[in-house]
Amino acid sequence: MSALDDVAAAAARRDAAEAALVEAVAAARDAGADVAAIARAAGVTRQTVYRWASTVTDGTRVPVNVALDDGLAILVDLVGPNMRGQVAAGMSSTDVRVKLRRWDIAWKNVDGDALRELDDEGRSRLDLAGKVVAKMTRAIDAHADPLPATVIID
Repeated sequence: MSALDDVAAAAARRDAAEAALVEAVAAARDAGADVAAIARAAGVTRQTVYRWASTVTDGTRVPVNVALDDGLAILVDLVGPNMRGQVAAGMSSTDVRVKLRRWDIAWKNVDGDALRELDDEGRSRLDLAGKVVAKMTRAIDAHADPLPATVIID
């Protein structure tokens, strides 16, 4: 790895950590925690807490496991019978990484005709799950630990 690769990797980790902090601050605010206490715990100003909380509420906070399970439930019907057990296994797992691997397996084996026949609601739910997959993949690539339980979808 070159020095520039190290810098890029560190920047990605910083971005993931900041995103996780913003999410945690917004969640604490949503839960009714005192703004001054949140600011002290996060090492930021009260103004930053207000700004981050309002930024997060501009999007839609989506629970990762719920969105992934919903997407997998749709995909299980769009893959061949030999793949259904593997895709369904993702829904029964509590490990987000397992769910993401099952999503990848399912997406690579989707029956194109079945996908085209999917109704608008199914497409919308699949689109949301796909956005969650993309955000979680970026978090994993940035070595986020722990992985966020929710993500913000704009």
